[in-house]
Amino acid sequence: MDRDLVLPTWAKEWTSRTHVGLYYASTLIFAVLSITAVVLGLQALIHLRACRTDILKDPSSRMALFAACNKRVRSITKSQLFVAAAFATHAFVLYSVDVAICMAAIWNDASENSDRYTSSLAIELAHDAVGIAAATLAACVIFPLAQVFLFGALLARSQRRLNPEATLAAYIPEARIMTTHLGQLWSMMAFCLVAYWPTFERTVLRLSLAEAAFATAMVWLHLSYRLTFREDLVAGVLEGSPHSALEKQTLLLFSGSTIANSLPTYDAINRSESVRGEKQEV
Repeated sequence: MDRDLVLPTWAKEWTSRTHVGLYYASTLIFAVLSITAVVLGLQALIHLRACRTDILKDPSSRMALFAACNKRVRSITKSQLFVAAAFATHAFVLYSVDVAICMAAIWNDASENSDRYTSSLAIELAHDAVGIAAATLAACVIFPLAQVFLFGALLARSQRRLNPEATLAAYIPEARIMTTHLGQLWSMMAFCLVAYWPTFERTVLRLSLAEAAFATAMVWLHLSYRLTFREDLVAGVLEGSPHSALEKQTLLLFSGSTIANSLPTYDAINRSESVRGEKQEV
């Protein structure tokens, strides 16, 4: 489809990323959130170094000191997770406005020039849609999940090398910090791509990169959320899991296996149940 769509002045400035208000607002948001992320990261690093120093001074209280340090760092991680979610939210809002502008322009053009939208054009659009769908699938599904499994493989390798007897649950604090920072970086990248890259400049490449960054950020933030706010449930899933079961446990962690684990078993269900008011024997 090769047509010049008519856009209002503000919409042209918005999509070309020359809108003054959009530029200053995006830059302000990026600066505030980035500075907040750096401050939180330094704060967490200071706590970790202080925890290491305290453990070296008093090895007999190692478990208590580690638990206290983990609690403090976990609280900071929650704030970092909110910063990453703010980046992702603003990126989604900007992307939604871009889509709304483009859809409105296409709708107006189709209404005013209905004779130009023929069956051959529909076939051409369908062909382009298939290619975009393939790129979207690779960007939003394959690329993020490949990172998750690679992360799990590296974690298992570290476990085998450093402490073969430990279970995956012992690595939750480390995994929580790493997934949160990865989610922050990818959500920041998604925001920068959407906020500063003009909408109609190399559109397919821009769309693929933005979708890949946003989807990857969502995957890492999902894992970070489960490791931060559902630590006890995740520990129950991973407890006793050796590195040989890594792929299964990574998938369970990502898919929310605690829901499936909470369902009653067949033996726990009563042998009789009511169907439409009638008692049926099972």
